[in-house]
Amino acid sequence: MKSVILALVALLVLAPTTVVVFLLAVGVPAASAADCGPGGSAQKVEGTSLSAEQLANAATIVSTVKSLLPDTPYAATVALATAMQESSLTNNLQQVDHDSIGLFQQRVSIYGEATAADPVKSTTAFIKRLVKVPNWQVEPLSVAAQAVQVSANPNAYAQWQGLAEDLTSKLWPGAATTCSDSDGSISTGLTGIPKGFVPPSQAQQLAVIDFAMEQLGKPYQWGGSGPDKWDCSGLVQAAWAQAGVALPRTTAGQVSVGVDVPSLQVMEPGDLIFIPGSDGSISNPGHVGMYAGDANGVQYLIQAPHTGAVVDMEKVSDWVGEIAAIRRPVVSKQ
Repeated sequence: MKSVILALVALLVLAPTTVVVFLLAVGVPAASAADCGPGGSAQKVEGTSLSAEQLANAATIVSTVKSLLPDTPYAATVALATAMQESSLTNNLQQVDHDSIGLFQQRVSIYGEATAADPVKSTTAFIKRLVKVPNWQVEPLSVAAQAVQVSANPNAYAQWQGLAEDLTSKLWPGAATTCSDSDGSISTGLTGIPKGFVPPSQAQQLAVIDFAMEQLGKPYQWGGSGPDKWDCSGLVQAAWAQAGVALPRTTAGQVSVGVDVPSLQVMEPGDLIFIPGSDGSISNPGHVGMYAGDANGVQYLIQAPHTGAVVDMEKVSDWVGEIAAIRRPVVSKQ
């Protein structure tokens, strides 16, 4: 059955007006993403069917999000669920609620008709607003969508999460999903080693990064010092202990150790990167991550993010603009 669906999707690309695809009504087994997403509250919409027009619009949304956020399929899931609630994935150009039109029922007076009426431009506008929502990657889908849409029915988006996740998994093959672990923890970054990652060649750095990577996917716990749960400074302290270097237990203590690293360009694996976090400031950072190395020219850090999340890897560029300090616990021995 899965091969039939894939064939229909392929046919749709060639002749989108001639195919009606029943993604859920035909009983296709749910992809692994179906139980994923912050909060783990996805609801399947049994019997929901999609027309060729709806599926074509879904494909446009996914491809647009993929071009904007190539490592963040959860954004596509949020966008799909939002469009399903707002317009049933039809590009409705008739103003039925104030001056709202298009897939996301965006206000012409705010977005402009050219943007709201165009599936690619309206999706882009939605994503640009979504990424400005604090911690949107770890918010429940309904919360993230509502922060952008400001709807009178803020909880309605959640009912489409199961469908949106199915669509994301089918239209974005191989995408890493944002999944709940058995204890409710989630990952918004990578919980595996990124493709093309180059391990450190210096023995001390390798010991630090190897240990940290072994913790990927383990849940965050405030005050956690392992071996099964970690907080940010506990992970950093334990990783450097593998190289025989004793660090203070807290972020406040770690921000003063070693030597200052003047820029991202001269970082070495194991360097500590500090940002304000949810309870700190630039002068008194409350969160620490550790530079792991690069993959295909992209710098990655490893961190234990916050309550409800798991140890993951994120692009260092995601922290640009927030970085309070970069510290090297020891002088490198290249």
